[in-house]
Amino acid sequence: MSAKRHQIGIIAVAEGIPLKVIDRFCAYIQQSKPSVGYTVKICMAAKQGVFYKTRYLNEALKEIIPICETIIQTDIDLIIPPGLIDEAYKRVNTEKGNCYHHVLRYIKPEVIAGLDYNDFPFDEWLKLERRYNSGCFNCMTSETWQKSGGYHPDMCGWGNEDSWFRKKCQALGIRYTHNVDFPLVHINHPPRTPKNCGHNIGVVKRDDYLSNWL
Repeated sequence: MSAKRHQIGIIAVAEGIPLKVIDRFCAYIQQSKPSVGYTVKICMAAKQGVFYKTRYLNEALKEIIPICETIIQTDIDLIIPPGLIDEAYKRVNTEKGNCYHHVLRYIKPEVIAGLDYNDFPFDEWLKLERRYNSGCFNCMTSETWQKSGGYHPDMCGWGNEDSWFRKKCQALGIRYTHNVDFPLVHINHPPRTPKNCGHNIGVVKRDDYLSNWL
């Protein structure tokens, strides 16, 4: 395999998100002190009209697959804890063909008000209830992302797109490895877009599992 510039590429979608939230996300990644080289790709979109999140993800994947060994697709409202990026990189490069998925805990925004990253109660967050979500933190090698064929481009907003993508991956022989060992927390917020599950469920066809949008 030819040499690549970054060991990890990190993708997050930001639709109508304040710049301070995006800056916070990038700062927390840096402060988690990954030992692997990384680049961050923020998929920026204005909050107007129909938002096809999956198209932004596909375009970002096409851009960074050639320059990254491994790619993490994550949520802009997560706090990445120390050690998680290194663990994700190690796991997908030793367990070939897998998707490394980490489950979430949820906190309210006031929990971190006035705190610096180094003051976050990561040990306490590890005790919070775990909640599975098909998206939010998925890590695969670039080759496995390419094999996945990417996301269905006609799914809009948030709702079923990650669950469908997980089923697509599994149909293609990509196994999801679930981990709960790190205090990965999502900052709760009001819904940014209406749920579009009905549209997103209806737009797909069975043979779309074999489609490649990358």
